Amino acid sequence: MGNKKTIYQHEPTKRREVIKKLEGYLLNPGRFSVLVLGLHGTGKTHWLHCLQEAHKELDCLSGIISVNARLAQDERQDYWQEKIQQASGKLLLIEDVEKLSQETQEILFEGISTDRKGRVGFGKKEVELRVAFTSTYDIKTLRDTDQLSNKFFDRIAQFVVRFPTYLDTKSEGVWQDFLESWKKMNFQEQTKPPHQLKDWVEYNAYKFNGNFRDLDKIIINWHNCRLIKMPEGNILSYIQKEFEMYLHYPSHSTVLPEVFYLNEKENYDANLQKFRAHYKAWLIKEYGNLKKGAKHAGKSYRTMEGW
Repeated sequence: MGNKKTIYQHEPTKRREVIKKLEGYLLNPGRFSVLVLGLHGTGKTHWLHCLQEAHKELDCLSGIISVNARLAQDERQDYWQEKIQQASGKLLLIEDVEKLSQETQEILFEGISTDRKGRVGFGKKEVELRVAFTSTYDIKTLRDTDQLSNKFFDRIAQFVVRFPTYLDTKSEGVWQDFLESWKKMNFQEQTKPPHQLKDWVEYNAYKFNGNFRDLDKIIINWHNCRLIKMPEGNILSYIQKEFEMYLHYPSHSTVLPEVFYLNEKENYDANLQKFRAHYKAWLIKEYGNLKKGAKHAGKSYRTMEGW
């Protein structure tokens, strides 16, 4: 890992700022929950592990217990009680938090709510740990829809950071990231990275929806071309075509304009009112203004204006 004070000094500016902020949140003596946002491949989980390792001698950072919410979305109290116990003195990391069911959110809310000394647990609060959550969704979707309950969102988002994409950073540092990914792959047969890719990678970085994942796939396929003895001069054009057709990560949708979540605690009229407002907002976003949206919906503009 190297010196913990310098593990991110060579990162691009915007990413370095986020990592530094995340480090400060993890070291905060209050042990508040941290919500880490960012699209696939931007480094959310990677940097949580790096920072934990760099500060593993400190209280509640001696290790990481990871839970993928996709696999634990309907788990009950016994499951979470076991995970909290396993995470004693460690960082409890819950990935893709938006996948948790409403019932599971209620259970977990109880488990990670703290006493005055910052301890957690069910019933008697006796476990000391830190908690971090990750999501690829944007903050507005998590906060302003019923994806997460209001009180659960409030509990997990005491500190929030968002890792930038290559579009956010204007491709800053992408070639250095490429070289690091090449080194990580450790292809013994070819130790030199393909420098003829540099211009293409830097120019097209904004298209890398998968961020580091796209870099990995480009490197893996480049190396395979070398293994099958493809002429070196032909590899770049081949990789470019393969990336456009097959290799690139699909574009992300970090908001859910087409999804409406019913609130089971409210009656029909209250849900209908919220649905109308939600549908109206989607029409405006989709068609540019309410008049065009109302025409698509087959409803009166004046009627929908009052929604």
